[in-house]
Amino acid sequence: MEITTIFLAILALMYLALSLRVSLVRTKTGVAIGNGKDEALIRAVRTHANFNEYTLLLIFIMWMLEYSAAAEWFLWLFGIGIVVGRVAHAYGMWDARTPDIARGAGMLVTYALLLVGSLYALLFALT
Repeated sequence: MEITTIFLAILALMYLALSLRVSLVRTKTGVAIGNGKDEALIRAVRTHANFNEYTLLLIFIMWMLEYSAAAEWFLWLFGIGIVVGRVAHAYGMWDARTPDIARGAGMLVTYALLLVGSLYALLFALT
């Protein structure tokens, strides 16, 4: 589980950074609960939530694949894909001036990882 642990640590640091961003935007806007219909806060909260929603499932799939003795090259590629996809999505969501193409690319990478990781896990489970 060493490869998954490395990526879990990297992703946890990214999660911390996104959490701190939400706190800073909340302090700046003075909105403690909800989003106050502030675009910057909405983006910060959704970026953080989206990261949480997808990253936990992806890292769990990765852990199960490592537990099932998936090829190391595949695990490294999968982990790098998670980081790249989540960074691209977060960058695309950062503010209204950042390109939506990064957000879309990040989600495409995320969807591809979900599909490939799930199929690979099924292959292990059924053989």
